[in-house]
Amino acid sequence: MLGLPKEIAGTIIAAVIAAIISLLSLIISKENKISEFRQAWIDALRAEIAAVITHAHAVHGAYLAKFQDNSTLWQNARADFVGLNEAWAKIDFVSIQTSNIRSPFCERWTTMRVSSRMAVRRTSANYA
Repeated sequence: MLGLPKEIAGTIIAAVIAAIISLLSLIISKENKISEFRQAWIDALRAEIAAVITHAHAVHGAYLAKFQDNSTLWQNARADFVGLNEAWAKIDFVSIQTSNIRSPFCERWTTMRVSSRMAVRRTSANYA
């Protein structure tokens, strides 16, 4: 092999094989680490979606309770409105980090959500 002694050629071939194996091992471990990060992200997203559903259900329940005045309704539902907005903010932060593509629906939803937050702030100032 290229005029090299068999011992040197064997050493070079063994080094090339070891380099290929270590490269494949590195690629596999990188893919496993990415999978771990994705799983953690999915778990966090599930928890935030569960929080949104829980707070939305509580707000709806407070609305259905038919309180005698709006100040009592606000006192009972305020914490859930705050929790709902916080959970939405966390979900929106995750979606902004993970996606550079924003659909028109997302833009419209952001506008609606900001408008509703302003309405909640105005309402909370009336009842605080």
